[in-house]
Order: sequence, then structure tokens, then C-alpha cells
Amino acid sequence: MDDRYLAAHGLTTQEIKGIIPIAGAYDINHYQSVFLNNENPQTRKLADTHVKDVFGSTEADFIAASPTTYMDKLDVPMLLISERGSYDYTKLFEEKIRESGYQGCQILHVFNFGHAALWRDISNSPDSQTRRMMIDFIWRNTFIEPMVSDTIPFLLTGHNNISIQAVLNKIDTVQLMFHTAASSVTMIKATAEKLASLELNQADTVKSWGGDHASRYSDDNSLQIGSLQWEHLTVWENEHSGPMTDGKFGPDLFQDKVIEINFDKNFMVIHASLPEIGEDYERLNLIMENGFLFIEGTISIGAKEYGNRFLIHSGYGGALLLDDEFVRANDIGVQLEIIEESELKDSYGNILKTKKAILPSFTLGNTTLLDLPVGFFEGSIGRQKMSVMGGAVLKQFNMFIDTKESCIYLKANGLMR
Repeated sequence: MDDRYLAAHGLTTQEIKGIIPIAGAYDINHYQSVFLNNENPQTRKLADTHVKDVFGSTEADFIAASPTTYMDKLDVPMLLISERGSYDYTKLFEEKIRESGYQGCQILHVFNFGHAALWRDISNSPDSQTRRMMIDFIWRNTFIEPMVSDTIPFLLTGHNNISIQAVLNKIDTVQLMFHTAASSVTMIKATAEKLASLELNQADTVKSWGGDHASRYSDDNSLQIGSLQWEHLTVWENEHSGPMTDGKFGPDLFQDKVIEINFDKNFMVIHASLPEIGEDYERLNLIMENGFLFIEGTISIGAKEYGNRFLIHSGYGGALLLDDEFVRANDIGVQLEIIEESELKDSYGNILKTKKAILPSFTLGNTTLLDLPVGFFEGSIGRQKMSVMGGAVLKQFNMFIDTKESCIYLKANGLMR
């Protein structure tokens, strides 16, 4: 950063907690050359009106105005955002950042928007993912209390998935979904084909919650999430992950640790043991079976109550899915009005047909949620044995997951309806 402008007001770069460059130009010489070399005469005029009139008329002015000039002074967190029109400018800056060795930068390329559309989305969209990521970045870097080393910031997507930035093999930056029902690191095919560091050279049959599927995989990979690192990991290829994510990982990476998930502040903390927590957290039992985490819940329809166990499934963005046997044994489908029918695909493309209704109430421990969407399986999912509690429910609780003690601590948070 050029510190002259701050110094003129008695300030230093230490006052800056973070930077969010959005859809800009970062090497002004390069920026001007794009206009000068354009075939359209009207566009070539912008080399003067859009560049020289703003940044100065000499090469020295261009150098002084270019963020790329100050790479050696880059020492604060950065969230670098581009859209499809400014991608080439941002990519040049990204390469300069990588060459400098600076590692405090997150990068978001929003290819589905042009320049004006991105600004409209950030300003006006009620569920702008870009704005949500910006708010998360600002919160994390202006938080008064220092975060512990095993704190992992995340983005809660509009699909109720937990998206976390990771670095694969010290080269490729990816967005991974934290999937409480997953037991391996996976990458979707569309992303895997573009990664420089991932070689999928083996294949095997894997099981998902919707059935079996052949999948390629790669051994001996490294992964970094925040300050945590893993070596010699196997990475599997599959077809799907949560929207806006490149793949997923599960709680097995944090074996014998306590996982804190705070949806109010969008971070996870990995604890060696359960820390002191407030009395407003309720302790509930976890049922652990074949690597899956289940919790007991009760659905109520009129005066009738039905207990069942639910797979804790942060990869599913909806509220509840009920298994066929539970629905059949208790005539659930007869008691609720069906409002929608749809198809759901698991990670490997298996099609699962569902019907949706509104459940009057669902109780976990001492907390009751009202008017929850609930789905029923049918068709090919007849072999499905699990009921599922997804992100639309999970996000309403801050939690500590303690698999060593087979328990989970829940507290209703600011997202509770």
C-alpha cells in the first residue's frame, strides 16, 4: 500500500484491518494498454478519458497509482473480488500476489455477473452471496478479540451449506463444504479437471446415502484449512457438492476433537477438549453408527408425537427428510398435506424422489421449531434407512459436537425462526 495519503492525515497502514478490492484494475500500465490496443476507436479514447484523466498522464503516474507497485507492503488480509468483465485484470493481480508469497488473500471470481450486475447484486439482492462473504470478511478482521489458531471462518451459503476456503497441495485454492455426513475429502468433477495439483489416477466403488457409484480418486495429497494442515490424504471425485463449493470434507478430519460451530458469527473452532460453555447450551446424546452422527427428535402432528433418530446432515440444505419405514409405520404421508414433489440427487448423481409437506412442530431436547418443511422419500430411495436433519434446522443452533463423549451441545441462535 502507498502510505503517503494516510501519512498526510497522521495515520499509518496499521490502522487498516483489511482490504476488499472489487472488480478493479491493479496495474494501470496494463489497464491503459487494453484500451489503446482495442479495435474500436471509441474504446481507444478511453485510454485518455478513463485512464489518464484519472491516474495521471505519465508512466511514473501509472506506476505510483498501481497496487501491483506495493506488493512488498502487503501485510493485511484481503478479499479480492472480480466479475467476468474484470477477470483478466484481477487474474494479473492474483498472479502478482502469488509471486510475492503473500498468503493472506481470499479470492472470489463471480463469473455469473458482469460489472454493473455485480454491483446491483451486492446492493439490492436480499440474498447476495458476495455481500454475505464481504460481511463475513469484515467481521472476522475487525473482531476485537483475537481468534485462536484453530478457528476456521466460513460462509453460510444461501443453500444453508457451510463453505470453507482450503488450499490443496499448497497450490490450488478451493471452496469446500463442511459435510457432517461425509467421511472423506471429495472434489466435484468440474473442479477436479481444472486443478493443477490433483491427479485422479485410480478408481473404486464408493457408497453414498443414495446408493453405490464408481469414482476416481487420488492418493497422497495435502490440505490446509486455516492454520490446520493434513498430509497423505486421499481425494475422491464425485458429481455434486453444495452450490458455490468445489467439494466437501467431513468431521473425520477432526478426529477426537470437539467441533464448535457458531452460525451467529460464521466460524468453527476445533478444540482439543470441551471448553467451558454457558448454561444456555443443552446437552443431547449423539448416536454414532458407521461413521454417521444421529440425534433423537420428535415430530408432532395434532395431538400425536412420533420419535425418530435423524442423521445430522449439513450437506442437505433443507430442514427434514423422513425415511420410508418411519413414514409408512406412522402414516405420516396421510396426515400431512403434500405441497410439492421434486427430485434430489446425491453426490454421485443417484436420483431420489421426494414429496414435501409442512410439519407443524419438531422438537430437539427442550427446543421446538414450528412449521418446518419436511420431505418424504419414494421410488428408488426405498432402500433409504435414514431420516435426515439438514442445514435449515442446524443453522438455527450454535453447537459443540463432542464425538469422544457421544454428545452434542445446542443453543438457539439469532437465526432461530
